[in-house]
Amino acid sequence: MSAPDARQRITAAATDGAGSASPRALSALKTVVFAALVLLTIAALFIAQRAKHVPTPAQRFILSPSALTLSESAPGAAEQLSFQVTQRERVSVEIVNSQGEVVAQLVHEIPVTPYLRLCLQWNGRRGIGHAIYRDGALVMHPLALCQEAPVAAQPRGRLAEAGEYRVRVDLRHEGRTIISPVAFTVRRAGSAKG
Repeated sequence: MSAPDARQRITAAATDGAGSASPRALSALKTVVFAALVLLTIAALFIAQRAKHVPTPAQRFILSPSALTLSESAPGAAEQLSFQVTQRERVSVEIVNSQGEVVAQLVHEIPVTPYLRLCLQWNGRRGIGHAIYRDGALVMHPLALCQEAPVAAQPRGRLAEAGEYRVRVDLRHEGRTIISPVAFTVRRAGSAKG
């Protein structure tokens, strides 16, 4: 039997001879389509549930204090920030304002170890900071040591404006950017704003 003959037999079986589909063929088609939709819906639910349990690549952000007061006459105030990554990664860490503009870059493409906290300190100034390494290595800690020995990144630009800020982490290998779910506020000493 040739291919055209097979197509003609299938068409004849599914139609009533006048070219329109028979009720029996339509019923079978509806059943197949419905079953396929049910299976696809169940598969989508399983995929969505699995996605809920995949950890964020940068997580457990801690920012302290929640309000940082800056003053040209009283330097020394600093925002302590820390987070951890779930896999070996090279990260860049920036401070962004409420419009998403970069105010300061604290570190650029530094290697980090999974599940150890990267603890940084921002002095409230705009510009590019340079992480201060200890004994030739970037310091990473269990959570308890973050407040005792953060890595200082000291941009030398002017003080940041009063407003709300967040931490942005760029993950080079992952190709993603994560913005901290928590924000902190910068206040300027002597200003009414903030």
